Amino acid sequence: KTPQLVSTAFALQAAAASARAEAERAQAARWPSLSLAANTGRTFFLEDERSPSTTYSVGVNVSVPLFDGGRLAALARAAERDAERLQAEAESQRSQVALAVTEAYHDVRHAQAQREGVTVQFDSASESAQAAEARYTAGVGSLLEWLTAQADLARARQAQAQADSDWLAAFSRLNHALGRLPAITPESTP
Repeated sequence: KTPQLVSTAFALQAAAASARAEAERAQAARWPSLSLAANTGRTFFLEDERSPSTTYSVGVNVSVPLFDGGRLAALARAAERDAERLQAEAESQRSQVALAVTEAYHDVRHAQAQREGVTVQFDSASESAQAAEARYTAGVGSLLEWLTAQADLARARQAQAQADSDWLAAFSRLNHALGRLPAITPESTP
């Protein structure tokens, strides 16, 4: 969704620039305009005794809008309002993109913190399972204690896998929000 928002924001920005240019054209049409035209031509005759003739012309045209009934002013105001509306929509799209990136970043940070907490839990459960197995093997601990420690270790392993999955999903959402593909190498995978 975010790359689409970015492209929409760019399209709205371009439309706003176009509307501003249209407003400037409409405002400029209210002022007198001056145009200069120049032309040259060469005429050849089929008869051999006449020589070709060359003509030159220069013209100046002055256009003064006297009364348009407010049409040009209304066009300029409408184009300016369109430019302002499109600019506001582009700003809104940019804000949505920034919000999506910020949320995705915080999701990654939260998932990373969860991974770190689950790693501590897994290490503790692993040590507890090893101790329970050693006690059971030595005949000091009960089978129930050892099986409970093994079940705790299995739950910790499951929580670790879930935390890794959540982190990868959050990381993917962040890269999607940034509009890029992640560069994951075998060393960077969890």
